[in-house]
Amino acid sequence: MKERDPRLYIDCTSTFRSGLNTGVQRVVRALIKEVKTFSEITQLDCIPICYQFNGFYTLEDAQNITLDTLADFKAVDFNFKDVYLCPDAFWSYGMTSWFDYFRDQGVRIATVVYDLIPIVNPEFCDAAAIKEFESALLVTVKKSDILFTISKSTRRDLIEYCSSIGEDLDKERCLVIPLAPALQADKENIDSKRLPDEPFFLMVGTVEPRRGYIEAISEYQAYLAAGGNSSLLIIGKEGGSSEEVIRSISQTSNKVKWLTNASDAELMSAYQKALAVICPSKSEGYGMSVSEGLAYNGLVLANRLPVFGEFAGSSPYYFDIGRKGDLARLLGESTDLTHDTQASDMGTWSNTAKTIASEIVKISPSHGRHKAIELRKNSEEAIRWAYWLLFDRQCSAEEVENWLKFEKVQDMYDALQYESRTLGSPLGKDSIRWLQLVINERDAVDNDEVEYWLSQYKSVEELRNTLMLEHYKLDAPVSKLFMRWALTAYFGETNPPPEEFAVGLEGEGTNRDFLTKIRIKASIN
Repeated sequence: MKERDPRLYIDCTSTFRSGLNTGVQRVVRALIKEVKTFSEITQLDCIPICYQFNGFYTLEDAQNITLDTLADFKAVDFNFKDVYLCPDAFWSYGMTSWFDYFRDQGVRIATVVYDLIPIVNPEFCDAAAIKEFESALLVTVKKSDILFTISKSTRRDLIEYCSSIGEDLDKERCLVIPLAPALQADKENIDSKRLPDEPFFLMVGTVEPRRGYIEAISEYQAYLAAGGNSSLLIIGKEGGSSEEVIRSISQTSNKVKWLTNASDAELMSAYQKALAVICPSKSEGYGMSVSEGLAYNGLVLANRLPVFGEFAGSSPYYFDIGRKGDLARLLGESTDLTHDTQASDMGTWSNTAKTIASEIVKISPSHGRHKAIELRKNSEEAIRWAYWLLFDRQCSAEEVENWLKFEKVQDMYDALQYESRTLGSPLGKDSIRWLQLVINERDAVDNDEVEYWLSQYKSVEELRNTLMLEHYKLDAPVSKLFMRWALTAYFGETNPPPEEFAVGLEGEGTNRDFLTKIRIKASIN
């Protein structure tokens, strides 16, 4: 396989294949538009991908590929040091079934967890959905190198859930990322043909009991009974267990209108024209309708959920969905309530992408603390890196344990390389940098030098022999590598003490000078 630079893949399978436009899908679409930000920070090619026809394809190809044209498209490959980011619905389309394969290939995995509603509020989900979600969540927790949650509330739920089932979750591996209003419609090109002509309230979100629709519609009926005249617009697809909600809508006067497939332009227009945005949800991981309502309208009536207060603060007018008459009162007073003109600053997707990308840098084998060529102290990461370089495979837990007996990376690699039977493998950029570290103790090798060595040698062994030969020339500056060889040859010291090297290096002489010293020492002994 031809060597290539590492890549950052962003999975948008569920968004593309479902065709939905709910909160998760809007987040995914917003992040895809930030590929330039991801690339600038990670210095990796950032490629949106989608799984279909038993392989992953670039999003661009996935939008054009068919079963008849499958042979004309090439599936993306996953290599060691790539990073796979899943901001999509990981519990759908068997997405987590690929996680073992990614890890086998040496790919780092980063996953966004939106909420744990099927687990913490199972009353809102059917048994099959709960089982499917929990199974996928367990794989995600076990296999992901880093987990992003969209609120402190979700992070707390995730940590508590893992603790309840005896699953060890390092809290440093579970981080909160900021979100922003995800609607991407052009404000100058909005569509309002299907919206009510008269004043209306707006509710946005999948039509299901969890969203508080049943209670909210009852409150709206009380508002009408008290003399209210504004209509109610609902925008959202039909969800599970929605029969009672639909029945409540049908039993209400013609003042209620429901759009199941509104475009982004229609939704933007609805937000801007509504008297107020109602958010009666009983459970949320974040609450995109609250965020968008504040950004595009400024007057939001929200159920008193801690997660809403977490990011929206005092901007919404809060009510208790379980307290009869609480929302109806706010609806009646809506014309006297103040639109929060400061609430439009609800964050940016550029900031979200920067936050995610900065954390990806920390887990990427090409960056930060995981870049083994920058490590001096031996570690599991350095051992894995060495096995990929020398043997082109992952190492077992037993092998890791065995090589941890060496305190320093160089000592581990010196010993490991003698067991390598693949020194004839093709020379690559990483092997050049690694050889310069372990042989010449150089932490940095610029790209020009890398290209030079690639043009001169084909195999790891050829470059290794060249670099080693420089150390054994008698007129070369004395090095630890030569001293180790000489002390072993003259005295059988396979692991010379540090003071031996200090003596050899203090005069900054040549290999010949060092040989003279130890010959004298040998003759005295």
